[in-house]
Amino acid sequence: DSFRIEKSKVKRNQTLSGVLSGIGVPDGAIHRLVIEAKGILDVRQFRAGNHYTVLYQSDSLNSPAYFIYEKDPIEYTVFQMIDSFAVWNGLKDVDTVRQFFTGKIETSLWNAFISGGANPSAAFELSEIFAWTIDFFWLQKEDSFGMVYDEYFIEGIPYGIGSIYGAFFRHAGRDFLAIPFEQNGKNDFYDEK
Repeated sequence: DSFRIEKSKVKRNQTLSGVLSGIGVPDGAIHRLVIEAKGILDVRQFRAGNHYTVLYQSDSLNSPAYFIYEKDPIEYTVFQMIDSFAVWNGLKDVDTVRQFFTGKIETSLWNAFISGGANPSAAFELSEIFAWTIDFFWLQKEDSFGMVYDEYFIEGIPYGIGSIYGAFFRHAGRDFLAIPFEQNGKNDFYDEK
């Protein structure tokens, strides 16, 4: 409540110094921040489309106090301009939720995941697991499947799929199982035999 917050995205052809200048950071302070960022953020890797947040002081000058650049959905870099200059990296919290999803094929595997409210990335993982046993171009209506897996969330938004603990697929009246097993240092999936 002591800051005014503005969020935006890096535009095409914008540089870190250009964005900092645009939010009111003086040239001397930009130079200091770029020096502080060495080894923490390669300023040449500043990417169009990435999000950033500016925290402005709630004073008469409305000066920027912090600039937070999101390198990717998990990692961010903070530029501190209040009290002293500092730059550091941080990581957002990633929540892992164990999911169990079952479905039936009506049109496609992808649509079964979408209509069931599951992460469609899990459909890709399931098709990869059974790629050598099931021809996914010939799925039949009423084929069914299920899988137990970890799903990652960042700030409540799905981010990706983690470990898969098992899966089954019933195709053309036959059951196929996929059980994870580590052999020779490599994780792979096997049937019950």
